[in-house]
Amino acid sequence: MCLLITVSGTFAIAQSQLGTGTVTGMVVDTNSSVVSGATVTITNQETALTRTVVSTDSGQFNFPVLPADSYWLTVKNKASRELNNAI
Repeated sequence: MCLLITVSGTFAIAQSQLGTGTVTGMVVDTNSSVVSGATVTITNQETALTRTVVSTDSGQFNFPVLPADSYWLTVKNKASRELNNAI
């Protein structure tokens, strides 16, 4: 099984004048079937700080309130297949 991810993101200026945003997406396989229970990790390329979530029953994931920066997104499914993307 191959993994595909769709990612959307929005970044906005917060009241504190710090740029923050949200990265959301969906994990699907090559047949466009959702992949629930996948481990999704986002890593800040500058600081190496990470956050990890598990995709929902509908394959969705969400990383709110991220500083505006460059990130690596890693998705690993239950079969231990891994996909890495720069975002």
